[in-house]
Amino acid sequence: MTHLTETEAEKVGALAERESGVQEMLSGYLSFINHRPRLISLLYDIDMLPEQTVTRAGAMRLVGLCEVWRMGEAGELLDVAEVNGEWAAPKGEA
Repeated sequence: MTHLTETEAEKVGALAERESGVQEMLSGYLSFINHRPRLISLLYDIDMLPEQTVTRAGAMRLVGLCEVWRMGEAGELLDVAEVNGEWAAPKGEA
C-alpha cells in the first residue's frame, strides 16, 4: 500500500493535471487516509485514492467518504434501517 506525503501527493496531482482546489480539499485528509490500511484498500479497489482524484467533484466524494468513515469509527452512525417508511432495528435485533 502506498503512503503519500503531502508533497508526494502534490507531485502526483500535478502530473494528472488536477482541477484548481483539489489539493487544498484533500490535504487535510492525507494523514487520516494513510493511517487506515482498510480505508486505503477500499479506495484502491474503487479507484478513489487521493493521487487518482483530479476533479473537485471527485475530491468532494473522497472527503465525504472519509467523514463517513470517521463517523463510523466514532460510533456516530445510526444503528437503524428505514423499512417501508418506518424505522426498524437491524436484522437480528428486536
